Amino acid sequence: MPYKIDTQHIKLPKELDRRRKLTDDDRAEIFHYWSEWQSIRQLARDYNVSRRTIEFEIYPERLAKCKEQYKERRLDGRYYDKDEHREAMQKTRLHRKENLTAKKDAD
Repeated sequence: MPYKIDTQHIKLPKELDRRRKLTDDDRAEIFHYWSEWQSIRQLARDYNVSRRTIEFEIYPERLAKCKEQYKERRLDGRYYDKDEHREAMQKTRLHRKENLTAKKDAD
């Protein structure tokens, strides 16, 4: 039986979501600051993301190349470990459940 969190697709507030997301404004600012000679490393620190994320925003052709290489490498099954995936899903569900109950208690 699926978890309630998986079936209801409840969105967590941005501050509780573990994934870091860049807005369209952030993307425009990144390109602007990079064109003014600010380093990729500094931009990554400023936006609290990895250098690779900044690099993919500046050079989208590198992202496309990495995705293509991933497709080729994935064919032999090297990126999937069933036990690790199961544990990661359990941690994610627990995190979302805790934040959902905290949010309900706050309301």
